[in-house]
Amino acid sequence: MLTSPTALRDELTGMARDVGVLHTVGMVGFKDGDPRRVADNLAAVTSEDRWLVIDGRTVDADEMARQIVAARDASELVILVDASAPVGRPLAALIKAILDRRTVVDLTRSMQLQRAPSQSVYIIVVGASTIEQVPELLRQIPICLFVRPKR
Repeated sequence: MLTSPTALRDELTGMARDVGVLHTVGMVGFKDGDPRRVADNLAAVTSEDRWLVIDGRTVDADEMARQIVAARDASELVILVDASAPVGRPLAALIKAILDRRTVVDLTRSMQLQRAPSQSVYIIVVGASTIEQVPELLRQIPICLFVRPKR
């Protein structure tokens, strides 16, 4: 559950501060039944100028590939995904390339990306409060956290 309108942004900022220098991929998951809290938190993330945000929940694979290519110069890229949706080829290819430390990514059969090795990518998984709720393909991301209420 998100405990404030900026909880997600604050967790993502902390992750970026702690691991951003690694120029790798990290994942933040959260689950909250209150649509207003979800909307407020996602708005707080998208309003930040420090990172470019792609809402992967609303685009098909071809559009995701185009947006990833358009974001190639962003130093910090945030991609929103839905825990219950399959992970498309462009995102899967990007994650694999980052983990393998490759800069050339075959996003689709006809679209290739030359990514900056200094780019950090953060995946926000909407609807996942545990690793078991994350799409299997994303479970290979070694740096992950889940936003939960503080006890």
